[in-house]
Amino acid sequence: MKTKESNNSLRYEGSYLDYNQMIHMSLNPYLDRFKDKDFAREVYAALCNMRWQSIYKPEYVYSCSWRYAGGLIAEIRGCGEIYLDFYCSGGEGIVTERVQEFFKKLGYLPLPWEV
Repeated sequence: MKTKESNNSLRYEGSYLDYNQMIHMSLNPYLDRFKDKDFAREVYAALCNMRWQSIYKPEYVYSCSWRYAGGLIAEIRGCGEIYLDFYCSGGEGIVTERVQEFFKKLGYLPLPWEV
């Protein structure tokens, strides 16, 4: 049960979880998919210039910087890479069909930024 919002954190039953940590934890069952570097790059690109809205709680919208996205993908892969291995690697803001299906399984749909 959500009890308090503060900056980028949500409070659930007495403990604070950074929203980025919540996203990371939801990826755990799918970590093997990130062994495919092409898939990992597609996920990085989809995280850039895109917001992701929870299917279950539409008020929860996730976005991150390109640098953070690169670091997140590098950390998930666990191959000794750093954010620069993904940062500005191309396709930023493009959501491929397989990545959109992946995020849908996680409970998120793309929510493009308004221009």
